Amino acid sequence: MSTLTVHFERPADWADSVYIHFWDVEPSGAGSDWPGVRMAAEGTNSFFWRFEGSSAAHFVIHDGWGRQTADHYRRRDSWLDRRGHWHDSQPVASKASVPATTPKSSTSTGKSGVTRKTKSALRYVEAKNSRVENQPDFREETIYFLLTTRFYDGDPSNNFFCRDRIQFDASGQAVDQHWRGVF
Repeated sequence: MSTLTVHFERPADWADSVYIHFWDVEPSGAGSDWPGVRMAAEGTNSFFWRFEGSSAAHFVIHDGWGRQTADHYRRRDSWLDRRGHWHDSQPVASKASVPATTPKSSTSTGKSGVTRKTKSALRYVEAKNSRVENQPDFREETIYFLLTTRFYDGDPSNNFFCRDRIQFDASGQAVDQHWRGVF
């Protein structure tokens, strides 16, 4: 049976304790309850977690005080450095001996609440069932959404009316407070 091991280098502004919350562990489908389990220390700022008998897992790593990584999926042993970059082997700058024992689940709870994102380097996601394994993780990107429905209606001839809410005024003209605006 295989064992998947995930290593994590804690950023300087994180709390001392580091937790991993996981779900859809393959092949069992197992998962943890929030806040997850405490990762085992393998040095001053390095931690690890072993998924015994597992080939892949979805997870997020956090400090219980509002700092966390993006959601991750891994299917091989990996090292996540403090800048948010994945490595297939242990980075030279953070060599630490890996303890022989597997950490046990912890019942200690962290403060839950709103996740505070901090600026970080671009993260990559390992795409399941994909030929391209290190695709940029769009969840870390800034995405602008422009809603034009409330803009000035400069050209009523191109308005689209939602058929289930269409209303007509006394003169028979369609009235719809939605689906207006010109970009």
